[in-house]
Amino acid sequence: MKDKEINKLEGFINVRPSKEELVKRNILKDSQIAPSLLSKQMELERHQLEDNLDHAVSHRPTAEELQARGILK
Repeated sequence: MKDKEINKLEGFINVRPSKEELVKRNILKDSQIAPSLLSKQMELERHQLEDNLDHAVSHRPTAEELQARGILK
């Protein structure tokens, strides 16, 4: 590599945010588990959220019920 390219890369490394900063900005996940398990944990959390939302949507009152309760006109 040329000296100019090396200096440019070193400059980027010097201003690179720390791991703590990346966690604070929600770019990296702060996890105490092995990186190989992190994707499975995130997938599980996503599926749990989907299940909770599906449950909530399936128990929503109908438009007729909302009209009867005076919420919807």
